[in-house]
Amino acid sequence: MRADARGLTFWGIGLYTLTLFGSQAMMSIGFFVAVLATLSAGIWGGKGPGSYGHSVSQVWGSVWGRRYVRATLLLITAFVASLVGAALLPVEVGGVRPEVHWVRDLGKIIYLAWVIPCAAGIVALSDARFESLRRIFLGSAFFAWAFCLIELFTSLNPLGLVRNLPHASFGGLFTVMWLYGSYLTVASVMIFPFFYLLERAFARAWPGRGVGLMMAGAGAVVLAGTMSRTLWVALPLGLILFGVLRIRGQSRWLAVGAVLIAVGGASQLQTVQARLGYARGYEQRINLWKINWEFFKMRPVTGVGFLKNNPLSAGYYREFMPGVKG
Repeated sequence: MRADARGLTFWGIGLYTLTLFGSQAMMSIGFFVAVLATLSAGIWGGKGPGSYGHSVSQVWGSVWGRRYVRATLLLITAFVASLVGAALLPVEVGGVRPEVHWVRDLGKIIYLAWVIPCAAGIVALSDARFESLRRIFLGSAFFAWAFCLIELFTSLNPLGLVRNLPHASFGGLFTVMWLYGSYLTVASVMIFPFFYLLERAFARAWPGRGVGLMMAGAGAVVLAGTMSRTLWVALPLGLILFGVLRIRGQSRWLAVGAVLIAVGGASQLQTVQARLGYARGYEQRINLWKINWEFFKMRPVTGVGFLKNNPLSAGYYREFMPGVKG
């Protein structure tokens, strides 16, 4: 690939990496800039070894690349079949009958397809630029974590300046929602740089073991501060698995023991006790599981339509569970 095309790819994906830790709107802007950059690099970067097209072939030809493409095609087929079923045999519940809007309903598929060209763009980068991309990713995550820690203890959030965020408080601490405005999004996005940083720390790569573990510690507090009970289960399990697979010798069992002790100690904290005792979240989730089971029984093969269970759930609440807050 020509040097200027590599530069375009680097800056496009680099911007996307930065915006991953911003608001949903910032992520969308970064995504489309990165798509345009990689497509332009593919056209502009020439042919042959080292070109963007060659990198796509490398990714496509790898074992994980083929597996990802197959899994993606399977998912897309399931989404389309579900919407075909919803269009031909629509379900109406509580006066709600969702319509199929093909372009809007299938718009998210682009995020599944994006992985291959993005990976190809990264493969085409020089080692130095790839390392710079790693540092942008981890540095941006740590920058966001610093503000998330402030939010955890004070409820101060930059998004709160323009929009009232409904912070739930448990034991004097506040749910971390960052610029996403959702604690679940924080949990699902921030867990990736956390484990990547942990891996780099044990590999003694940038930013080094000591600083890396300190940064990862801040990330762990932020993740716990989402107050997501699912993450409170997933994070310790992930750490135990990381310890077993990554650490050698007797140290691995010391690490596993330390995680279990930390979990046991954290479970006694007032904040954790208050969150675990908060029944409303459980009740809502169980109700939604029951409702969606009813939808499954209505359409066991195609379902009620990709993403159509959300509006239908509101109709179900209204018709069959009017006294229950959904």
